[in-house]
Amino acid sequence: MLGYPLAFKHPGSLTAEAKHGDITLCRFDGDNGEYSMLLGNAKGVDGPNCMGTYLWVEVDNIKRLEDKIVCGPYIHHCVGIHKNVVPVLYEACKYIGVKPDLYDPIEEDVKAYLRGE
Repeated sequence: MLGYPLAFKHPGSLTAEAKHGDITLCRFDGDNGEYSMLLGNAKGVDGPNCMGTYLWVEVDNIKRLEDKIVCGPYIHHCVGIHKNVVPVLYEACKYIGVKPDLYDPIEEDVKAYLRGE
């Protein structure tokens, strides 16, 4: 039997590790008509190989992030952006009627950035 890469065994599937480095994690979700966006910073690091497109990350306090994910309304996937865009997304939330939900205590830093400090 010939060995083939996983993509040949499962047509249409892809396994790829995303680029490491500093990233913004975000997830938009809603519960009973109330919408919020989970926001924060992370760093892409080495980890075991996985299926699909993936990235292992380090955050300042995994317990805070886990609490946000476990208690909801955020489920499953999130977006990783290779730049610190937390202040931009935080400001956008104000205009689209979405509650920004920071998983790190960085709200004052974000507000200072937006004031140009």
